[in-house]
Amino acid sequence: MSEPTLEQLKAFYRVVYQLVRLSTVIIFVELPEDKSLYVYTGRDDNPLSRSILSINPEGNISYV
Repeated sequence: MSEPTLEQLKAFYRVVYQLVRLSTVIIFVELPEDKSLYVYTGRDDNPLSRSILSINPEGNISYV
């Protein structure tokens, strides 16, 4: 498993900051072979609010 890039960490910080403000829980984070950082999020009180974000090595965020 490789380490996230600096750009991924910056983007991850922005995502976490917004999620905490929305009282959202970060469920899981992983960095697989494709080097994208996957962040699984959701709210305990609303299972339909769960989503997956992908942060590529350049720091670009997209929904999966």
